[in-house]
Amino acid sequence: MLYDEKQLMQNQVPVYATICIDDMYVDYEFARETARKIKGCKTVTTNTWYHNSSSAITEEVYKSLLALRDDTID
Repeated sequence: MLYDEKQLMQNQVPVYATICIDDMYVDYEFARETARKIKGCKTVTTNTWYHNSSSAITEEVYKSLLALRDDTID
């Protein structure tokens, strides 16, 4: 198994993630389903970022994740 679903549902730490609609490596619905299984996970969903965005546009991605953490974006 890729991950322990039971453990994900018991998560106790903050989790912030990006979900790329047009990601060529990770299926969009699979990413959404996985994020929903992680207790307390907040996501940014985008169609303008891609699989390598965390390294290609690091500052933009992390600003969005920090805004998500701080509840300043939906």
